[in-house]
Amino acid sequence: MCGRIAQVHTAEELQDLLGITVGAEVLTDVHVSYNVPPSARLATLVSDQGWTGWCALTWGFRPAWTKKGPPMINVRSETVREKRMFIRAIRHRRCIVVASAYYEWLPTPSGKQPFCIRSARGLPLLMAGIYENGTCAIMTRAARGDLSYIHDRMPVLISRALLEPYLTDYRVLPEAIAFAEALPLHAYKVTRQVGNPRFSGPECMEPLAA
Repeated sequence: MCGRIAQVHTAEELQDLLGITVGAEVLTDVHVSYNVPPSARLATLVSDQGWTGWCALTWGFRPAWTKKGPPMINVRSETVREKRMFIRAIRHRRCIVVASAYYEWLPTPSGKQPFCIRSARGLPLLMAGIYENGTCAIMTRAARGDLSYIHDRMPVLISRALLEPYLTDYRVLPEAIAFAEALPLHAYKVTRQVGNPRFSGPECMEPLAA
């Protein structure tokens, strides 16, 4: 499950770090926030007719043909190619959600404790996703060993080298899933105020004092 992310890299930083400038004007629709909830506009990358560029998509997948039920914020990578709701998107409309970090909650006797998970090198996290009708969902996989004590799921994180291949060929997905095993990640406790989406300042990502 990935139900809250941070987007703190600026538009200029994202373009410089990823070397992609096409469509960057849409990043004005995406606000820097340390606590981004579902239904917000996300900085994403898509590929169409030979170009890869930026797109602002609403977090919560809802195809035009479905009207019932809540939008899906996550999609299981194990079954995404089997379910009717997602099959067209995984084949033809894949995206990369670009985040600075994501949050997960660990149940404890005193209540749920949020953790911030981010790149140990301070780089953006490239989360595999699907999109349709201006909306998107983040792909998830089983959590790797060092993170499974927090939550049993984690986003599918893609390497920079697999960014374009994933966007143009869904058969790259297994390779992308395997990549996350080697990605240097840093997980640490943060304030429980992260549970409130209106609390969105830098304090959200600061390590909790021991």
